[in-house]
Amino acid sequence: MLELSDSNFYYLELNDKKFVFSNYEKAVGQLKDRMDDLDTEDLGEDDIGLFEVDIDSKGEWTIKETSWFKFTMELMK
Repeated sequence: MLELSDSNFYYLELNDKKFVFSNYEKAVGQLKDRMDDLDTEDLGEDDIGLFEVDIDSKGEWTIKETSWFKFTMELMK
């Protein structure tokens, strides 16, 4: 179970695996940790996705895809 201290979380898709994180830094950290295990020659733009999910006070969800540029820059650090 993932307990949230805020009203948002991050959803990461890596090929056929899916992960949920309480913050952006943990999601990018997981992506960094798994990069060596990925066959990057066969990766397409639909094979990796990072999404921010916000839940407002009425319980309505907003899902925003994180830009490739943003998390690519994090991976290069």
